[in-house]
Amino acid sequence: MFGLGKSSFLFADELGDGENKKNITLMHVTEKKGNKRSSGGMSKSVAELKAETEQRNLPVIGTGVNGRKVRIDYEKAIEKAKSGRFDPHRATVEELKEYVRINNVAISSTGSGARGNLLKSDLVKAIEVHHENIKPHTSPKKTSPKKSPIDEVRVSPKRSPKKNQVDDVKALPKQSPKKNEVDEEKAANLVCEKSIVGRRNSNEDTHISEAVAGTHPFKVYGVFDGHGGHNVADKLQKNFTNHLSKELKDKKLTNENIKTAFTSFDETLRTFYEVGSCAIVALIQGNELYLVNLGDSRGLLFNHEGKILLETKDHKPGDPDEKKRIELAGGFVQTFGVPRVNGNLALSRAFGDFALKGPVGKNPLTEYPVSSVPDVYHIHLSKGNNHLKVLLACDGLWDIYKSQQVVDELLKVEEKEMQKACGVIVQRAFDRGSTDNITALLVEL
Repeated sequence: MFGLGKSSFLFADELGDGENKKNITLMHVTEKKGNKRSSGGMSKSVAELKAETEQRNLPVIGTGVNGRKVRIDYEKAIEKAKSGRFDPHRATVEELKEYVRINNVAISSTGSGARGNLLKSDLVKAIEVHHENIKPHTSPKKTSPKKSPIDEVRVSPKRSPKKNQVDDVKALPKQSPKKNEVDEEKAANLVCEKSIVGRRNSNEDTHISEAVAGTHPFKVYGVFDGHGGHNVADKLQKNFTNHLSKELKDKKLTNENIKTAFTSFDETLRTFYEVGSCAIVALIQGNELYLVNLGDSRGLLFNHEGKILLETKDHKPGDPDEKKRIELAGGFVQTFGVPRVNGNLALSRAFGDFALKGPVGKNPLTEYPVSSVPDVYHIHLSKGNNHLKVLLACDGLWDIYKSQQVVDELLKVEEKEMQKACGVIVQRAFDRGSTDNITALLVEL
């Protein structure tokens, strides 16, 4: 329906094509003073309908000219809430977003789609939780005690997690790399690793600590924070080191060939449209350290005094440089809870997520709204630099702690107990309210 002065016209049939073209019937409806409609048996004026939707905080999506809200829009909003409360299952995505906005519904910074990809199901769930929280207090029903949310740990399939404790995550099962490509031994200077499901239903994080043999061998440590599912993070855990071996074996590492290895691996993930993963990786070749970041996980290099010598920068759509890059690539940033790429993804760089990238042949930095090009941080480690450590962790930790706070917590752990340090900071992040999976990996140089 669209407005024409004090009158409106309602299309009775839609226009078809060719022989199937239907006649269009216009039903003229005159609105008298006070915006009361003379036909249809409706007694409420548009002003009254508007007041009712506003009083009940109902979302109204305008379908008139230039998005103008007309009678039928208010009637539709009231009809969808005729049971007394807004029913999110009957609403469109636009109505869900509007309801979240006008009712200040709390929504997670990440959705169940591409990390952040905020899907309709996420909006529905947030509204249902909102409704549950504003229900009148009633005596709770007796239920069986639920298993602790930290029980589920991403471990070898043969191992069952224990109840009511955070299990130590053992060394990942050895892969079966091709001969002369990936060293079968785990890198010797891994201090500890820990990964828990936290308050999520499943753990979408994976991590690795491996080594590539050859003329210029190097070690690979990585934490991969999956979103929209664990598929891409699993691919990284299983295949990423072998890919680096093929791309970089017998080569001296450089910022550029590392970036190329990342983007070429991303091209193998083109079937993943709504699933992706962040990556924070440390590559060590001789006395050269490379911290490589793609997404909102983070890596730190710090010394025995707790001084942070190197820190990666999170890739967030709200960052001015990232926002400019996204817009130049044809995307946009919309704040919905947090800034999101095209209103969906709460981070600006990742593996996978090809619904927010571009076709083959496009530049992944300048033509992908969500880029697969990482930031590479390089530092030369002099022989006198002893007792340096690298911490790699996903945003389940950084959502709770600032970088220096984590380092301070690590320094409180006695040296002889350092193998438990990852478990300490992961547990404390959980205790302080982290709602995400939490994974940390500590390396001594």
